Amino acid sequence: MDINDFIHKIFEIKSVEEFNSLALQAFEYQRENCAIYKEYLELTGRLNLTPKSPFEIPFLPIRLFKTRDVVTTLPATSAQSAKGVPVSGTPQAPSTSSSVPGVPVFGTPGTKKAQNVPGVPVLRTPGTPVTFTSSATTGMVPSHHIVQDISIYEQSFRNAFHHFYGENFNLLALLPSYLEREGSSLVFMADALIKEAQQKGNTGGFFLYNHQELLSTLQTLSEKNSSTLTKNLNKFSLSKRPNNQKTILLGVSFALLDFAAFIKQQIPEKKEREQLFRNVIIMETGGMKGRGKELSRSELHSILSDAFSTAIHSEYGMCELLSQAYSFPLNNSNTIFAATDNKARIQQNDISETGIFSTPPWMQVVIRDLQDPFKILSLDQSQATEQQPISETINTTEGGVSKEVLVGGINVIDLANIGSCCFIETEDRGTFYFSATTTPHTIHPKFTVDGRIKNSELRGCNMLIE
Repeated sequence: MDINDFIHKIFEIKSVEEFNSLALQAFEYQRENCAIYKEYLELTGRLNLTPKSPFEIPFLPIRLFKTRDVVTTLPATSAQSAKGVPVSGTPQAPSTSSSVPGVPVFGTPGTKKAQNVPGVPVLRTPGTPVTFTSSATTGMVPSHHIVQDISIYEQSFRNAFHHFYGENFNLLALLPSYLEREGSSLVFMADALIKEAQQKGNTGGFFLYNHQELLSTLQTLSEKNSSTLTKNLNKFSLSKRPNNQKTILLGVSFALLDFAAFIKQQIPEKKEREQLFRNVIIMETGGMKGRGKELSRSELHSILSDAFSTAIHSEYGMCELLSQAYSFPLNNSNTIFAATDNKARIQQNDISETGIFSTPPWMQVVIRDLQDPFKILSLDQSQATEQQPISETINTTEGGVSKEVLVGGINVIDLANIGSCCFIETEDRGTFYFSATTTPHTIHPKFTVDGRIKNSELRGCNMLIE
């Protein structure tokens, strides 16, 4: 298999058939070139398996990233790191942005090193692989993900972010615990996207616990948007007014909760908070890290939504994956999942309440049976196989709206993981929602993350337990 061609094709996927074909190619390649995956297949009696669809492929338990180096051998010519070619957007020593005083930013040329961002590492030396690590809670063994070609990760998170949020945004990152340790893939991603925003003349930066500076920055951006809109009122009709530029506040859960409490104290009037955050997207990434009461995602979103007077977005990612899924609230006035062939439907306001995630085209989520890790659940009878029989689905009715869902463990196919393993059995449990345009085996699945599977170790970056 030509790895360069494979990498190019995964970011050009436009159909289920293209995804399925590339997934099967990845399996064949990793079965022969990933020692840990090959050993796992051999021990489970599946080394000689000939899958007819990606959903018959065995998934590697994610806990193996804690104790083993999960690496697929790539041709030296495919990886920039193997050739010693520097990668753009790489974090260097932290510094302070001149455009946003007091906001620490990585790698801004010609600026002074920030003293309030201790311990932030240089994540990459040109010519060497990157090792990302998980944010394990005290006493837990962290996972580690060796990334041979960091440019694949950059392509993946940039393309996914642009896919869902466009290319014109301000980005503020409230990631204190991640900035204070080494090897965070989330910090690497945020740093690259912040630099991208700055290069386009927009605002971007990291914050630790400096809530007043973050509030001041948000107020400045709010005033700027108001001024811009006022100037353009006479140039555009009501139907053609330009959209105000969005500001994305990306934050770890406990830090957003702290900032939410600060905001409610500083701005007690709800209408004033609505005005301030009318063009702000609050995006939580999980990560309570044992700080305070553990909250379900719905409880977390309820608290944050009340404080910021806006609906809450989410990012679902982990150090073992090079791709991310996103959930974002939708307009409650319409039904986007239409009932067809007696299939169930779910309304948009249900999505806003539950936080349903979508994946980029090269990333796929499937649901497995919690009693049999090799059994993939399906709503589509055509996906039934002798290896993975169909399981019963759950049908519920809430508020007069019928839902047909799958409930079980979350498995992820991430084709960007060609340098490690593309087929990961996570320790998260989730719910898969059927729609007329999205079946469990299309390239745009819809799912919720419902917490950790019982008896599995809590992940530092995702401790939202129901």
